[in-house]
Amino acid sequence: MHLIKFDFNFQEKLPFDYNLESVIDDWILMGFLIGNDFIPHLPHVHIHEDALPLLYATYNEVLPQLDGYINEAGVLNLKRFQIFLKNFAKNDKKNFLEQMDDEAYLSSKRTSNAWKKDAFTSNNDEQSFNEDLEVFDLSNDETNKVTDIGITKGAFDSDSNASDECEEITDQRTLTSTKAVSRKFSNTYEYVRAKKKKVSPCYLIKFCYGYFGLDKDSDDDLPVASLDDESYENDCDLSWTAVVNKAFKNHKRDYYNDKMKYNNISKEELREQAEGYIRAIQWNLHYYYHGCCSWSWFYPHHYAPYISDVSDFAEMEMNFDLNEPFKPFEQLLAVLPAASADCLPPPYRELMNDPKSPIIDFYPEQFDTDLNGKKNDWEAVILIPFINEDRLLQAVAVKDSLLTDEERQRNMHGPHLLFSYDPSSSHILKSTFPGIFPDIQDCAVKIEKIEMNQFRIPRNRIVHGLLPGVKLDVVFPGFPTLKRIPHIAELLFADIKLFQQPSKNQSMILKIGNRPELEKDIMEIASDLIGKEVHVNWPMLQAALVQELWTAHEKYSKAADEKIICNALSEQEQNMYKTYVNITRRNEFERRGIDAGQQKGLALVRLAHGLRKYFEEQKVLIKRFYADINNTIPVSLSLLVQNALEDWDSKCALEDLYPINAKVFISSVESKYYGFSGFIKENHLMTKGTLTVSCKLSPVADLNFCDIVADYDNYALKWYTAYELAKFLHTSVDVINRITGCVYVLLDESNVIPSKNTPLKANIGLELKFTKRNQIIPDFTCRSSEGHLLYSSKAFDIIRNYKMKYGKH
Repeated sequence: MHLIKFDFNFQEKLPFDYNLESVIDDWILMGFLIGNDFIPHLPHVHIHEDALPLLYATYNEVLPQLDGYINEAGVLNLKRFQIFLKNFAKNDKKNFLEQMDDEAYLSSKRTSNAWKKDAFTSNNDEQSFNEDLEVFDLSNDETNKVTDIGITKGAFDSDSNASDECEEITDQRTLTSTKAVSRKFSNTYEYVRAKKKKVSPCYLIKFCYGYFGLDKDSDDDLPVASLDDESYENDCDLSWTAVVNKAFKNHKRDYYNDKMKYNNISKEELREQAEGYIRAIQWNLHYYYHGCCSWSWFYPHHYAPYISDVSDFAEMEMNFDLNEPFKPFEQLLAVLPAASADCLPPPYRELMNDPKSPIIDFYPEQFDTDLNGKKNDWEAVILIPFINEDRLLQAVAVKDSLLTDEERQRNMHGPHLLFSYDPSSSHILKSTFPGIFPDIQDCAVKIEKIEMNQFRIPRNRIVHGLLPGVKLDVVFPGFPTLKRIPHIAELLFADIKLFQQPSKNQSMILKIGNRPELEKDIMEIASDLIGKEVHVNWPMLQAALVQELWTAHEKYSKAADEKIICNALSEQEQNMYKTYVNITRRNEFERRGIDAGQQKGLALVRLAHGLRKYFEEQKVLIKRFYADINNTIPVSLSLLVQNALEDWDSKCALEDLYPINAKVFISSVESKYYGFSGFIKENHLMTKGTLTVSCKLSPVADLNFCDIVADYDNYALKWYTAYELAKFLHTSVDVINRITGCVYVLLDESNVIPSKNTPLKANIGLELKFTKRNQIIPDFTCRSSEGHLLYSSKAFDIIRNYKMKYGKH
């Protein structure tokens, strides 16, 4: 919510009341335009091409012109959404101009090289070159397309007004630009070559407007006004002439032809596209706000229409038929590929695999994919046919009689099942997979059936926004909060790393403001922080204990008598401080976009690993467990949060903390039940200060842990660096780092029996770490305070055995 406030800054401009919940609703709506599971993205609307900033900029501009919000708690205000899309449609022009500019640039380079070459080529060479050039006749290009297709009166034909921007251009501007070009290039070899070369109209217009400074609206040979590069880049309308517009119409006609197979899309078909897309947006809103409004609806295209073609829908009717959902097996038939036919009963598998199946065309073995502007293969459009519901149900009906009783039972819509813990309902739960999973001898879970439509809540009963009494200023693990630390936000090109790569786009940078509590003398700051609990990793907030404070030349710590002492850093520690500074820079700025500014020093903190609640002197106390003293991490002083309220700090009765039948663990090392679980049978904390716990003890677990705890260091794991392991094992550090991760090798296909389930590669690594995911395996690998990977004595044994077994191969 805080970042939304930074993105949208129109509070004082709105002619109606500002409501953050409504802004969030509109923000969700805008996210649909870049595509989701149910609807494709609009053309050229990609996150990696700055679609989100463009959407937000349009919203900032349009909302103050409206009379209310666009997404009204899941119901689309068509009139306001139409105004928003009309403004956002400028993106269509911008992208087309950029595409034409790219083509024009490449074209100009090829043409320039050809002219240079012509000075040294014969007439035959020139003739050969000209044969490769296509004539670009602006006056006839559109007519030729219509004639070739054999269809007239298309949505983008000259006498059609399907696209608003097409009719805003006058013929006079076209004549002016053409006349200007012809005047400047008449009877010159350069102009002839430019006419013969199929360059983009954008190149011609920019060439005459930008390079020669011709005024769009003037017929003068040498106009005073000029169109500089900046104006051209930032204002599409200045460059949008009838010439460009005609090419744009042809481009959109080609889009609907290539992507949606309309030979020459008509005005009626284009309107169907527009209304179908708006209907899809409304279905999505209902789905996420109110529940599924139609089980039979789906968006029947792999691609979305151009934004500029989604218009005049403010008065359209928006009704949906609820219908019935598919049964479970029918749903699987509708979404699974033939390779997953084993997930279905045998009679249904035939529908996916049998060449004579009436719906075999739903499951093509070969199909095309289209990146459609995306970067990764997994983002591509999968060009497979859409499921025809009637045909699928007819095919299924023929097979229904072949199902077993158990399969029919699984293929029914039944009630919801609510599982809850209930020790009084203890019973034996028979395994549904005997031989694979054992019976549960003491199952203390009860099952309650809830009617299938119980959660279909009427719209007027749905509570939108924050519920009454919600706490926003407390720490919830896993949920961020931008409270507690003063800051401002700014969009900057800062090379923030995403997926180990610096971002090429702007990022929201949070700049930390002045904190008066840190403007004191460093000794006072040390006294306030060292040995105290704080929260770090803002804005996610994780509890930690401050161990020491370091500056460039000194370190502050707590002595045995609890006094704060200051010692000078040794030369090695000064180098370590520089390393700490780099670590904080990498973690705070390069990864999270937080600019902490200049720091007086750094805090070395021990992260909290857990907590324990216990009863003492009629009070409930909470004890934290922190990382080892040798595993501190550096944090900028300005990013420490003090006195944060955590949700579990709220006071509650002892009966609530230790309810009857609650599961507990015995943590007293003096007890023979140490480490075992039990259940509270009686609670006498208020009267006797005791709990009666029922605990089952395994016969082989009668151990005394006191000696182990007393000699913990002897039993604890030893940790080594990769360099130390390599030295012990007489190998290289690279081998250690490589073999302890994932190492994939290709299998010899001649020795592998062909099968869909047989992989063609195998992992021969030990998988003791996953570097790219920054994950370790507890007890085998860990990170040092400096971020270096360490290996335990257990890992050492595994690596040594691996070398002994395979080292000679």
